Amino acid sequence: MVLLITGASHTGKTLLAQRMLEKISVPYLSIDHLKMGLIRSGNTPLTPEDDEELTGYLWPVVREMVKTAVENRQGLIVEGCYIPFDWRRDFDETYLPSIRFVCLTMTDRYIDAHFADIMAHASDIEARLDDTACTADRLKEENRKYDAGFSERGEMVLRIDTDYEAAIRSFLENFSAEEQTMQIETARLKIRMASQQEMLHLIGQQTEEDLKAAYQEMLQGCLDHPDQKEWYAVWMIEKQDGTFVGDYSFKGLQADGSAEIGYGILDAYQGCGYATEAVDAAVKWAFRQPGVRRVEAETDPGNRASQRVLEKCGFVPAGILGKEGPRYRREKPVRTCEISAGIPPLQNCHLNVTRFDVGEGTVSVR
Repeated sequence: MVLLITGASHTGKTLLAQRMLEKISVPYLSIDHLKMGLIRSGNTPLTPEDDEELTGYLWPVVREMVKTAVENRQGLIVEGCYIPFDWRRDFDETYLPSIRFVCLTMTDRYIDAHFADIMAHASDIEARLDDTACTADRLKEENRKYDAGFSERGEMVLRIDTDYEAAIRSFLENFSAEEQTMQIETARLKIRMASQQEMLHLIGQQTEEDLKAAYQEMLQGCLDHPDQKEWYAVWMIEKQDGTFVGDYSFKGLQADGSAEIGYGILDAYQGCGYATEAVDAAVKWAFRQPGVRRVEAETDPGNRASQRVLEKCGFVPAGILGKEGPRYRREKPVRTCEISAGIPPLQNCHLNVTRFDVGEGTVSVR
């Protein structure tokens, strides 16, 4: 596994690399060290101020080091500013599954509130010889550039907005060298939560801007809510032989216990019942999760096929028009049971209804 860490100056790339080394015992390479070694040895006339030229000069070297690490099945963390926005084009499917990526950025709000702290900690990991040119406005501009450049390409951007340590700690706690996936099986389908690399691949191959934006939103949701990424990730719908037929995603789990699902099946596999089978399995899985009360969906008013899928899966019209069209919902089932303690019925006595969760359903005691 190779982890690429990039971002604007002063965002803590080296600090994150150091903590990752301690977490997973994988060495890290500082592109800044490589840069200064090449400059000070006289191998390039470039200077530390030639940022644009340095990216073009250093990246081919770093790229081939990454390839070598993957080929040798060695772990490596690479951190530094000189990673281009379109770095993925330099790797094929032989390498990409083994490469992880994160870009650190700070929001304008964070910089405004913590600029003095940022400067005070600038030399915590590495001594900076001259930092007088660093201003709040310059930091904002640089962070915006990195955020926009990598976000537009669907890359993982870790935005630090309020609490720096909490953001870094969350990333470390949820990072796994081998991404764990959740899986659901039905009679004909295997449904699994897509990895980050698979979501990035979906973004990269998508030509429709609306769908591309939707996939990017799903990926960003996983990053923003790493402890609930199953509610934001793409779920891949595959036949038992591994053939990809479509996907679905929830749009987060809301405080009121509702989760909205969106789904799609490739044209070649429509009309085979895969959507119904997948959506029904997804809803049943959702009802097994803590706090879920109902699943909702919206359909285009003219998409009768999608509406039939929802109806077959137990959804009913909610009587509400959403952004995309009529809204449907399926409530978590209520299980009713009778409790008898072998005592005769009590006359004129009523027990108030109490609800509590048991497994998939909700038991009502009356």
